[in-house]
Amino acid sequence: MKNYIIGLLMVISLVFASLFYKEKTRLRYAEFPVVETKVSDNSHLHLYVFFSKQNCVPCLEYIKELNELPPEIKVFGVVPDFEVKDEAILRELTGAAFPLIGNSQFKWFIPLYSPTTVGVSTKGEIYFVLPGVPGEKDYIENFLMNLYYKLQRIFVNKR
Repeated sequence: MKNYIIGLLMVISLVFASLFYKEKTRLRYAEFPVVETKVSDNSHLHLYVFFSKQNCVPCLEYIKELNELPPEIKVFGVVPDFEVKDEAILRELTGAAFPLIGNSQFKWFIPLYSPTTVGVSTKGEIYFVLPGVPGEKDYIENFLMNLYYKLQRIFVNKR
């Protein structure tokens, strides 16, 4: 009988521990730290490109395509804090013409794989996560243009 009570107490403690652990590790999608833009800005989508100068060069080739997106899609490069001072090297390596910011404010959202593009609404809701792989240039261009046209129809209908 004593063994059953000890076993029951262990199961109860494991259940409580798992509930506590689950609460601590829950992702907070609605709290994605959106970078503030101009008040007059009518952007509908923010893209956060997590990358580093240590990524493979073919994996970063799609970043040049992000410079040519419509003004309703704002792009921000998120790099490790210690690489922000090497902005000129990062821009030369990737061809990025968008703002580069440090990753300290995104600590809960740093992807495991880099480079990665995260599409976020202006309210902080994550729409998609795309890993950057070699040869993704054409795919991401088509994906983002189709997404842009769909978003445009949605936002025009809301007005």
